[in-house]
Amino acid sequence: MAVLTDLNQRKTTEKEQKFQKAYLEQIFENAPEAIVILDNNDKVIRINVEFTKLFDYTLEESKGKLLNNLIVPPSLASEADSFSKFIIKGKNLNAKSLRQDKNGNQIYVSILGAPIQISKGKKGVYGIFRNISGRKNAEEALRKAKDELELANKELLENNEHLEKTTLLAKKMTIQAELASAAKSEFLANMSYEIRTPMNGYLSKPIKADELSSELQNIAYNL
Repeated sequence: MAVLTDLNQRKTTEKEQKFQKAYLEQIFENAPEAIVILDNNDKVIRINVEFTKLFDYTLEESKGKLLNNLIVPPSLASEADSFSKFIIKGKNLNAKSLRQDKNGNQIYVSILGAPIQISKGKKGVYGIFRNISGRKNAEEALRKAKDELELANKELLENNEHLEKTTLLAKKMTIQAELASAAKSEFLANMSYEIRTPMNGYLSKPIKADELSSELQNIAYNL
């Protein structure tokens, strides 16, 4: 008795599986974002090329290590723990925060994280990191420029207000000077008239010296 088995279907399936595996490997390794795959204990299983470029860790240096111990600044440890607990609950994470490379250089990144679930069981976690330091710096520069513009506008308004007050004061002083000049001219004209009027009467007729002296004293007294 002989049993014959058609292996063509199995070989086709294996070939497709190898193709799919190679396809996914290419996507993972050549992705433009830093990707890390963790086990259920948040320890590194795989990283791609961009992860090494971003954080300067090789797979040998990071495999089996807690991700948070590698790239999270000590001051943000509690935040990173809250992120991990959030994903453990089966939720997808979308956040922005600071992370650091192997040399301690801080990098502002966007973080996408989600659980890997197979057959209703959590088999690990994947994380995607994108360097957005350039965008952050641009936002800071824009905010700074906006603040400086607002300050300059405030100073300009204050200067305009001061200029208006100075202009009004100058106009007021000019009017006062013109009024004073007019009053002075009127005073001098009146003085000239008061002096000329009585003098003309005496100059038009002969007068004795003692009478002239007496009349001058009266004029001076009246002035």
